Order: sequence, then C-alpha cells, then structure tokens
Amino acid sequence: MDPLSLTASIIAILELSGKVIQYLGDVKNAPKARASLAIEASNLYSLLVALRYRLEEGQQSDEAWYAAVRSLGAQNGPLDQYKDKLEQLQHKLGGGSWIKDVGHSLLWKFSKEEVRDLLSSMESLKSLIQISLEMDHFKLSQAIKSSVDFYGTELSLHVNSLSQTFHDDKFMREQESTNDLHRELHGWLSPCNPEILHSKACGNHHSGTNGWFLNGPLRWLAENKSDSTTILLLKGTSGTGKSTLLSQAIKQAKSSASQDSVLYFYCSFDDLATQNPVNILASFIVQLSHQIPELLDDFIPEYLKAKERSTPAQLSIEKLEKVFIAHAKSLPRVYLFLDAINECQDASATVDLLVRLSRRCSNLRMLITSTRDLNIREPSSTIQTLVVQMDSSRVTKDISIFVDDMLALDPSLRNITKELKADIGSTVISSADGMFRYARWLLNHLAGQRTGRAIRTALTEMPRSLNETYAMLLDRIPKSSPDREFLRRCLVWLSFAARPLKLEELAEAVILEHTDEDIDNDSRLHSPDFLLDISQGLFDLDINSGRVTLAHSSVKTFLLSDWIQNTSVADFALNNGKGHSEIIRLCLTYLSFSEFKTGYGASIRAFDSRFEKYPLLDYIVKNWTVHAQTVDHNTWKCIQAFLDTRIYSNGGNFGWWLQCIRVVADADIIRTTHSIYYPASYGFTNLVKAILDNDSSVDLEAPGGRAGSTALQVASYRKQRDVCILLVEAGADAFSLDGTLTGTGLDGGFPSYFWAKVNGWDDVCKLMEAKSLEQGSTITKRYGIYSMEFALSVQAADAEYRSELWSGEEPPR
Repeated sequence: MDPLSLTASIIAILELSGKVIQYLGDVKNAPKARASLAIEASNLYSLLVALRYRLEEGQQSDEAWYAAVRSLGAQNGPLDQYKDKLEQLQHKLGGGSWIKDVGHSLLWKFSKEEVRDLLSSMESLKSLIQISLEMDHFKLSQAIKSSVDFYGTELSLHVNSLSQTFHDDKFMREQESTNDLHRELHGWLSPCNPEILHSKACGNHHSGTNGWFLNGPLRWLAENKSDSTTILLLKGTSGTGKSTLLSQAIKQAKSSASQDSVLYFYCSFDDLATQNPVNILASFIVQLSHQIPELLDDFIPEYLKAKERSTPAQLSIEKLEKVFIAHAKSLPRVYLFLDAINECQDASATVDLLVRLSRRCSNLRMLITSTRDLNIREPSSTIQTLVVQMDSSRVTKDISIFVDDMLALDPSLRNITKELKADIGSTVISSADGMFRYARWLLNHLAGQRTGRAIRTALTEMPRSLNETYAMLLDRIPKSSPDREFLRRCLVWLSFAARPLKLEELAEAVILEHTDEDIDNDSRLHSPDFLLDISQGLFDLDINSGRVTLAHSSVKTFLLSDWIQNTSVADFALNNGKGHSEIIRLCLTYLSFSEFKTGYGASIRAFDSRFEKYPLLDYIVKNWTVHAQTVDHNTWKCIQAFLDTRIYSNGGNFGWWLQCIRVVADADIIRTTHSIYYPASYGFTNLVKAILDNDSSVDLEAPGGRAGSTALQVASYRKQRDVCILLVEAGADAFSLDGTLTGTGLDGGFPSYFWAKVNGWDDVCKLMEAKSLEQGSTITKRYGIYSMEFALSVQAADAEYRSELWSGEEPPR
C-alpha cells in the first residue's frame, strides 16, 4: 500500500472512530463497559492521529520503518479488520446522525459479547501502532507475524520477508533502550501534552473552511525571506474559531515542511500548567528532539539525578532557552505555533520569552493566536510582525460553507424545503456575525426540531448572540430547582480551578458547605454523572483523561461579562475576586475537617486512606493557596483560623497540610514556627502576601524551621524569588545570618543577600541594599563560618531532594 492510500485509510478510520467516541460520550443508561470502550477508543484514536502525522511528515523515507508499517494496511490486515468493525457498528446505530441537540438521549445497543469483541480488536491494533510509533522495525514485524492467523495468509508471506531484514537483535535492543530513555525524558521535561488539545481542535474543523488564511497569511509566513524572525498574530474574539484554524495551519505546515521543524503548543484558561513559559518552551524542546534526538543529551545528567531522588524537573528558563537556541539554529527554519497566549495569567512573560528567542534565533517563524495585541516593543529590524484580524467578513465565508454542508448532509435538515433551507442559511449566517461556535450551536439546535414548522418557530425565537445562547441554556433550569445551585457551583469551580478537575473531584466540590466538619456518603451525590446531565452543554467530560472542562473559553468570558449582570441568569454571574474567595474558603473548610485535627505524623496507612476517602484532597493540598488572590476580611478570617491550628497537638490541621506537601519537621517546631515561614519556604506567594497584608503581628525576623532561619532566609535559600521580593519590601533584614536557634549547630550561617547573589538575582540584591540603607542599617556582607563551596553543595542537594509539592513518595513520619 502506498503512503497516500495508507494515510487515507487511517483518515477514514479516524472519522468513524470520532463518531463512535461521540456516541459513547452521549449515550444514556449504559453499563460500566461503556467507560472501558470509550477510553480504549479514545486511546486508539490518539495513536492513529500520531501515526497519521508520522506518515505525513515523510517517515516513508525510512524504507525499513515504512515497510513494516505498510503491513498494517495490507488487505484484510489490522486496519481493514478494525474499519470493518466500525462500519458494522455504525450501521447498527442507524448511520451517522448521532450529534443531536443538548438533552437528546441515545440508547445503548450492544451485548457483552459485542463489547468484548470490539475491545479485543482495539487492544490488538493499539499494541501494533504503539510499536510502530516507537520506530522499532523488528518488534513491529514480529508482532504482526504473531497475529498471522487473525490477519490472513497474504500478510504472513509479507511478514516473513520482513523478518529477514531485521536480524541484528543486539542493535534493536540498544535502540529500544535509547527510545525508552528518551520517552522518560520527554515526560520529565514537559508535563503538558499539546497533542490532546491539538486533536480536539482538529476534530472541530469543517472540511473546506479556513482557506482564506491557509492560502493567504500562512503562505506569507512560510514564504517570507526575511533574515529576521517573523511573527504572524491571528487576533479575534473568543468563539471565532482561532484554535481550529491554528490546528489546520499546523497540519499544512507539517505537510509542506521537509527539513524545517514544526512545533506547537496550546495554552488553556483552565490549566495553569499550560500557562507557564517554562512548560511551553520545554514542550517545544521535546518536539524538537524528535528531529534532533541528541539535544536530549543536555538533560540526561539532571534527569538521572532527579530520577534517583524521585524529584520532578526543576529547570531554569535560561537553560531551556540556551538548549533550544543552540539546536534550533542548525535547521533552515523552525515554525512555532502558539494558541491562546492571552489565556496565560502572565501573558507578558510568555511574550518576553518569544522576543528573547527571536533576538538569538533569526530562523524562527511564529504563528500566535490571541484575543488582544502582543505589545511587542522590539524594533522591526529584529522581529517582523503581521497582525491579521479574524473579523466577521473573513469568517462569514467559512460559516456559509459549514451551513450549506449541514443543510445538504445532516439527516434532520437535508429533506426540508428549499425555501426553509434558504431562510435557515440567511438567518444563521447573519446572526452568527463571525462567531463560528454560535453558528454551530444554532444549526445543531435547529436539527433537533421534529418538523419544519418547529424549525420556523425556533428560527423566530432563537437567541441573537452567543451570550443570549448561553443565557437561554442556563435558564432551562428553573430558579426553584436545587439543580440550579449545583450548576452554578460547577461553573465557579471549572472557571477558577488551577487545573481541570476529575469528575469525582467536581462532584465532591459542589456538595461542600462552609459549615461542614466532615463529609460522608450521605452528603455526596448518588452519581457524579448527574452533573453532566445538568451541564446544558456548558461543560463536558473528556473520556480520555477523565477530567471535566468548560466547553469553551467563551463560556467563562460570558460568565464574567457585564452583559450577564442585567439578565434573568444574573445569579450565575462570576467575579474573579469573589470566585477565588468562594473556592479558598471551601478548601479551608475541607482541610479543617475533624479527621485531620490529629496533625502532622499520620501513619502511611492513615495517610493513604485519607486520600482515598476524600477525593478532593489531592487538588486542595496542592492548590488552595493559588486562590488567595483577592483576600477580603472574611476570607482572611478563614485563612487565619486555619493557620492558627498549628498551636494544637502535632500542629493540628495546619500540621496535616504540611505533611501532605512534604515538609519534614518535628511537631514541636511546627507549633513554634510562625505561619509565614513554610509558605515562604515553598513559594506560596499569594499566601505570603495575604499574611503580610493582614497580620500586623508577624515578626519577619523570627527564626523558624529546623535550621532556625527567617522567612526571607529560607525563601532565598530555596530560590523563591517572588516571595523574597515581597519580604524585602515588607522590611525583612537581608543581612542577618541564619541558624540562630539554640542547638542547631548552624550559628553564624549565611544571610539572605548571599543566597540572592548565588542565585544570580542582581536586581533583588540591589533592592536588598536599598531597603537596608533606607532603614538606616549597616550593610555587612558576612558569609558565616562555612565555605562557599560547602554552602552551594548543600543548596544544590536540597533543590534536588525537594519535590515542589506531592511527589508520590511515602509521607514523612
């Protein structure tokens, strides 16, 4: 089978798989087997997408690899077998009309035997594709050969000839070992997988659309001969289809780039990890390593040390930039695609990163999407920029194509009269005003009507904007129904959570009351799936990851808008400050449960059982301080009450939290150490700021912790830069020596100023000097009784040993 035919076969299977996955997500009253089938189908879908792109990238130039992969597409081979099963499944379900309006129920139609048969086929094909993606020719040929009886005699003859080609078993074992190490490095370097959001964006694309951009601005970017970095900014409001368009630009770039590298990343408003410049650049480096594997050698020593100590990556942005630039320069061009930079909490930091890369790597070509300008102040001689506004005049043609195709192909719309089709087309296109998401919802809504008369009624009553659409969906739940409050709570948590929540986490969060002292099963929902039933399509469950997210960033934009304030759904209106305050108070209620009063020192068995018993605990112990953003009087009282529990036996609930985040200390030290010390040590900037702003009794020079350090000393030692700046500006002494507690053996240690110098924080050092002089202090640069080399070695060992939060090791006792 030639490359194009094999790719076409995979695309056909992907289309069928997508429909199966959507059915599995929408079906009601299904047995537990539904979840297994959905997860396997999603996993296999992702692998097929990866295999398709690997083929499109030109891997057929590796003749041995392509010969092995071609066997998958042999007549009556693995791909054929799976495609046949999907077609049979689609026929049983009654064709392709599975996408209906919100609230429409689909029925489960499969026996246990059919489920087992389909799962078996999925697992077999998944194993073969995983081996092929590992580029392991020998293992792939052997795996296909072992399935000869299932796949046919013709395939057997082909595999036998392949087996003769790959006889060097020693070489293959070495290659497998290298591949394993590289895969481990990928996961260690980059916690974010952009492929998940990329696949989702690709799935939203409608064939025939986006040509205005792909054949215009994108071609300008690709053909630009400038000697400087070129940035193409695609700007548009939320809901116009920027992410989908970017996904198609990535596909086109991959199909046309030969020696160039195409790297991409999707920022997400509901996942803080995707908003971190370090994670963005680390993901680019991981993708670049597919083309330049040797660049990973720069990280192997650090990785092996971290692996030995079971600690996460602690990579500096400076090192990542150095490695990226050194290797990216060796390629003719490197394309960087970055979606939704505006969804980063600190978008300016990400823009600054891109500017720094541009200065030192002139072969970069960037496509960035955003709802607002980037405000790049670099001269045009360094960076050439083009801004393309995704306005309604450009998007309307795409919406017209989408509407025409839906009217021609959708089973519920294709048989209506020409006159009604014309009315639908003109009304939807004019009402959409360039909002692709709005047009899609309208057509799905109209397709759910049972008669042409009902469609005409819906046309006259339909909302006139995306905001009105969301308001109508929310108003479907009566104000008198308790479900309305459950939905409101869901939207609060999904809008402001630091990461996407699992369904069981969300189900725990929405039943919390501020007066709760504990939770038992009588307090919990009978089924977490109930939340999906009341979602009104505003949020959904990713069956692959098991996490719940808002359906689109425009949902959060709507909830935060001024528009909602004067509507019948004003009770759903959100505010950043109030939203975070509501969540942090509930988090502290959870951490203050009576079971956690025993404090620091819980046994391993008790520790593990608590995380099983309380499904929201993992999120809260790691993220509650993130929500200390706007701390009003009532919120501070809740925070203070929790911090004050440290005076109880074993540090009370505060001590239990410290155990959860890997603090190693005696219970007596926890009780006598001021509450600002440990947040400063762990870099919980929001909590440190809240304490400084609200606790007038805080003593910044009070020694604490095991070594008798001040909050500033431990923060500078552990490289918590933002915390250090807060403490210095609050008046903390940067020149006092640590180790003042009797019996620690550290009398005459090092000042915060020393560690700031070691960390390379020249600006922080200047701030320390200025504040010291301002306070009338004498700057004495004393460095204690230990050698500098010893001090640095201690700091390095400490940095390697410490996990940022929860590393999965046994809790300290």
